[in-house]
Amino acid sequence: MVNLYFEEIIGSDTGWQLAITELRRKEDDLSDQNKFFCWRVVEHFVKTRYTYTQMNSVQIKYTQMRDFLRDERFPLMKNFLLQWLNDMVVEREIPHSNEEANRNTLIKDTIRETCIEPLFSSWYENPHSKEEALVNSWYEICVKYEMSDSRLVSECLCVICAYMSWIDISLFANEHFYTLFVRFMKDQHLRESTCDCLCEIVAKGMDSSAKVKLIESLYSLLHGAGVFLIDNEEDSDYLCKLGKLINTMGVQLAVSWTRHGLNRRFGVWRTVAKDATVALDALENKLPIISTFFGNGDDNVSASVLECINEYII
Repeated sequence: MVNLYFEEIIGSDTGWQLAITELRRKEDDLSDQNKFFCWRVVEHFVKTRYTYTQMNSVQIKYTQMRDFLRDERFPLMKNFLLQWLNDMVVEREIPHSNEEANRNTLIKDTIRETCIEPLFSSWYENPHSKEEALVNSWYEICVKYEMSDSRLVSECLCVICAYMSWIDISLFANEHFYTLFVRFMKDQHLRESTCDCLCEIVAKGMDSSAKVKLIESLYSLLHGAGVFLIDNEEDSDYLCKLGKLINTMGVQLAVSWTRHGLNRRFGVWRTVAKDATVALDALENKLPIISTFFGNGDDNVSASVLECINEYII
C-alpha cells in the first residue's frame, strides 16, 4: 500500500509541490520517515521532470519558500543541500552519462563564476556586505554559531572540506579563515573537522614552490599556537586526525622535493635545484613531530604518519 502511494505521488504533476509543502512544516511535526519520503519525491522530480516543467510554477513555489529560507534551521538545511550537491555533481564514485557529466561541469563552472569568487572578493573589501556568496555564508555560519551550535559548525566545516577540491584554495588559505581554523583547533568539538579542512588545503594541487610556502606558513601558524604540543593521553581520534595532517604536510613536501630533482632512491643523490633543498629542509624540520606520532602507543595514531615516513626513507 505504501509503495503504491509513493508511486502515485511520484507520478503526479503536483507531487513535488505536495512534498515541499510537507517539508515546510515544523521539524517536530514530521517524522524521519516522512522527511525521507518527501526528499525522495523532490529528488525524482529534479532528476526526471524539472527540465520539462514550466518555470513559472517553480518560481512561484520558490517565492512561497522565502519564509522557510529565513528559518533559524536554514543554515543546517543549507549545509545539507550543499553537501548533497557536491556528492551528486562532483564525487566520482557515482557513475554519470556523458550528458550528466557535461551538465555537472556546467553547474560547477556556474557556481565558481557566479556564487563564489566575485562576491567573495567584494565581501573582503566590505566585511559588512550582505551579499550572499557561498564562502561568505560559510564563514558567517562558523562565526555566528561557534559558541552556540558546534554540531552545525562541524557540519559546515565538512561542507567546506568537500568544496575545497574544486574551488580556488586562496578563498580559504588566507588570514580570515586561518584565524578561524586556529581557534577551532582548540575546541574539542570542532578540531577534528578543522583538521580535515587543513588537510584539504595542504593537499590541494598547485605549483611545488607555492605548495612549500603554503605548508610552511600554515605549519608556523599552528606550531606557534601550540597545536603540535601533543599529550599522549589525548583522545586517540583527534591524534589520528592531527597525525593525518602532519603526514599530509610531510608527503606533499616529499613530492615537492622529488619533483624538483632530488631523489635518494637506491642511495643515489643527484644534483638538485634550490627549491628541492628548501622542500627537503622543511620536511626534515618536521621529522621530530612525525616521530612523536610514530612512537605513540596507539597503533592507529602510529599508522597515521606511515606514508610520510615511507616517502622519506625510500
